[in-house]
Amino acid sequence: MVFTRLPDSLSTALFLGSSALLLALCSPVAAQDEAPVPGLSEERRKDIAASIESALDVYLVHKPKREALEGVIVQRGRAEVWFLRNLDVNQQDAKCDALRWLLLGRFQTSKGVRAAFEANPEMETVALVFYRVETRVRVGARGEYVQDRTAVRTLEVSIDRTKGKVLNRKLLEAALRGNRDTCIAKGEAAVDHHWYIR
Repeated sequence: MVFTRLPDSLSTALFLGSSALLLALCSPVAAQDEAPVPGLSEERRKDIAASIESALDVYLVHKPKREALEGVIVQRGRAEVWFLRNLDVNQQDAKCDALRWLLLGRFQTSKGVRAAFEANPEMETVALVFYRVETRVRVGARGEYVQDRTAVRTLEVSIDRTKGKVLNRKLLEAALRGNRDTCIAKGEAAVDHHWYIR
């Protein structure tokens, strides 16, 4: 699999065998193989991605078994953690989960975003992005069927280093692991940015 950034576009294309997979994103974001962060080696960029992934524990399966765009993207002092999740089922649960997973990590044993910032001084912002995939099939130039898949960003929560490095885990634990409405209210107050698709 090869991810390629399309020039002047919000889309990336994944070519797998004879079919093309078009991943058009709702806002500017790097593909998995984005150009390196200035001043960081490729190895360090991968270390940062692995460190953030470990701190948040968002994924239940290893990378080879995930959906194509699931993973941590490191770009210019910002890390985005992409996770395939449809908000149509229960948007309130998804909001609470996103805020909790970003701030504390997915599990009670997770370290959370504060640990991610402490381990990676190069990162100024960490974001968690939920997305859904829209699929359509068309007939290609040679009469073959081609599947086009569009990744639609449905939720994004992010926190900057200034807030992230002073989070009080004990206070957040009580607020984010209890009542859903309290989780959303306290979580939104703790992050720098939150956006949900309407």
